[in-house]
Amino acid sequence: MRRTYDTRARFGKFIRPRPILLVGPSGTGKSTLAREFFRCMDIPTSTRNVSSMPDSFYLTGNHKGFSESGPSEVLEEMARTKCPNMAFILDEIDKAPRHRDYGCFQDALLMVLDRKEAETFKDFWLNLTADLSWLSWVLTANDVDRLTAPLRSRCTVIQVNAPTASDVPVLARNLIREIEEERGLYPGWYQLDNMDMTALKKVFRGDLRTFRKYVEVVADSKDDHMVRA
Repeated sequence: MRRTYDTRARFGKFIRPRPILLVGPSGTGKSTLAREFFRCMDIPTSTRNVSSMPDSFYLTGNHKGFSESGPSEVLEEMARTKCPNMAFILDEIDKAPRHRDYGCFQDALLMVLDRKEAETFKDFWLNLTADLSWLSWVLTANDVDRLTAPLRSRCTVIQVNAPTASDVPVLARNLIREIEEERGLYPGWYQLDNMDMTALKKVFRGDLRTFRKYVEVVADSKDDHMVRA
């Protein structure tokens, strides 16, 4: 992913990287990988699951004639972060509804993924144009065949394979750090020993969502042990 995203300069001008499409089985950590990558790059991110998004207003904004009208959430996020080159991670793009009653999401996405079109993006609610050409886009999907050909053609497709038991030590340590942060604890509060790793390897089945639950059980057991001590 780093090689794909790596910024280049040609004749002294920054070249925006192509949008990235991460394809792989459910639960392999595609969106987590993207968030961690941009965190290391110190680039603000916004993550949105679009599997049940009924329209394209998230991207385009809504006409003022609608009862629940408003501007593009993309522009709102840019205003919130004050970052014109922030990253947007759109999960499960292959499951986004394909009906066109209020705008097909995959079709609407084309105008922001294409650099030239993104330079003159039009928000329906604000009735103004904005330059979105510096944004970074990462899409995730389980089944690339459910994406339109124009959408696929605008992306660099990267296959994300399911992790194996040999990846458990690294995955477990990363997850335990996330759990510490969520619980307001100092990094290193939980220490995973060899017994913990052995037990986690036995229950690992390649699904990171399920695996995280087991890591949380280990963290809870350590909390219980400290209370009893």
